[in-house]
Amino acid sequence: MFPAPMHTSTHLKGGILGVPRLHRRESQFSIITSWKFSFQPAYVDLYSLSRCRKILSQDKGFRYRKMASQNMEKLESDVDIIDYSQDVPLSTSYEVAMEALSSLIRQKKRGDRKGIGGKYGKLDRMRMYIKILDLEEHMAGLKIIHVAGTKGKGSTCTFCEAILRESGFRTGLFTSPHLIDVRERFQINGVDISEEKFLLYFWNCWNRLKEHETEDLPMPPLFQFLTVLAFKIFVCEQVDVSIIEVGLGGRKDSTNVIEEPIVCGITSLGMDHTDALGNTIGQIASHKAGIFKHQIPAFTVPQVPEAMDVLHENAQELM
Repeated sequence: MFPAPMHTSTHLKGGILGVPRLHRRESQFSIITSWKFSFQPAYVDLYSLSRCRKILSQDKGFRYRKMASQNMEKLESDVDIIDYSQDVPLSTSYEVAMEALSSLIRQKKRGDRKGIGGKYGKLDRMRMYIKILDLEEHMAGLKIIHVAGTKGKGSTCTFCEAILRESGFRTGLFTSPHLIDVRERFQINGVDISEEKFLLYFWNCWNRLKEHETEDLPMPPLFQFLTVLAFKIFVCEQVDVSIIEVGLGGRKDSTNVIEEPIVCGITSLGMDHTDALGNTIGQIASHKAGIFKHQIPAFTVPQVPEAMDVLHENAQELM
């Protein structure tokens, strides 16, 4: 069955490929610019990387041995990045990054809020992380397709990415979870991001956030970090369109800092994560509909009446 449009504005119509704000790559792309950022040696704490033998204790933390700056290199995306290399194999460097990433796992199960300190809520923290990484202005220029749902949201994102890529767009895809390698979550033009680029973007985000870590604003938990990392990657890689899959729910999900997507989608709904989203299909639908935005077209598939009623009500409120 074809998706059913649920317009949050009476004058915005058309399918995903007919959204007027999504332009082909041949036309002028509004956020193409030479954006530079510095990549500093990676600082991590001893607790996070106690098993790593390739680190050196210093006054400000721990960093790779003999990490030296190299000349500015230009990536394929025309984004200038200062590349830092080290005299250890790339696999070791990647393993260190995975150790650091693992230190952000603080929850026993998805949706568990215990162990996350600070006085700010999740979305407030996300906005602060984005500001620290200087992504606010650049994110406003990203063309984003935002997809939530219970079943099929990952497949829907993958289908959208493939269609747009075959139509000539440079695409970015962020999905979860990964099967083997975390880089599976970040695809550029249908290909997992390379280890080299992943390390550049990873440590840039890690260092900046670590420098601003406080009791009220701790380092982000795993999925929040991966989400801001995805935004960083897609901005730096200058994609034409980003397809973002919601992690859990929608209204309070880390991805819901997207203020103005080009289109939203809700796939088939069912009873999932009831401890976090509610015990009825209506409550779950309300969480999913939280990604709807004012005057942004939204699409869904046939749903059970209770879920469809909730989606319609949320869409009507934004008309």
